[in-house]
Amino acid sequence: MLRNIPIFSSVPEDELAPLVSRLKFRTLNKREIVFTEGSPRTYVYFIHSGCVKTYKTDADGHEQIIHFLQKGEWFPHNGLFGHRPYPATAEAIQRTELSALPVRAFEEWLIQRPKQMMELLRTLGDKIQSLTEKMLILSMHETEHRLISVLIQLAQTHGDMRKSGWRIPLPLTHRELAHSVGTSRETINRMMRKLQKEGIVAMNRKECIILDPARLLDRRNRFGDDKGHG
Repeated sequence: MLRNIPIFSSVPEDELAPLVSRLKFRTLNKREIVFTEGSPRTYVYFIHSGCVKTYKTDADGHEQIIHFLQKGEWFPHNGLFGHRPYPATAEAIQRTELSALPVRAFEEWLIQRPKQMMELLRTLGDKIQSLTEKMLILSMHETEHRLISVLIQLAQTHGDMRKSGWRIPLPLTHRELAHSVGTSRETINRMMRKLQKEGIVAMNRKECIILDPARLLDRRNRFGDDKGHG
């Protein structure tokens, strides 16, 4: 199971043994919490199946989704080599299998393995880039532009291209899209119905499919051209 995590894929079995002996396995149901923002950071988690979202909550209780994480990924991505608490809340959005490794054991193991440390740093670099792009998206004033940009970003980071379209294998709800975009569920309901009616997007309980990627990309680019005029 650990070999499905890229950072461990090329590590000899005898070098994985010290970690395997420290692992704890968990199966979470949909909506079950992995950890909460601000709680003591004790474990690093590895996803073997399912999907997890991480989010922060403001003083008014509004949720802002940071990442959707799937099989092969690990989290949290910040706070290693320190004593800070968990920076966000992590919640399963479908039935999910995880393994948990004590943070200190993971840190000690990484320090002795420069190759795996570099792999970890590349992962962190990708997540920082993704967050930077999302900050730019959320700074745009047009809500529809934000929604389209988030859909494209999810397709680029989690999706795969098929004959039927650009498939995003995440069990997204309109509520979660709203929390990703920074708007209300009612607004997302209206905008998604419009995209579905136009034959650009299809959505069900298991996935979102961009049926016409070219039109969606063109619409995002036209919003970009119009930025500052609306």
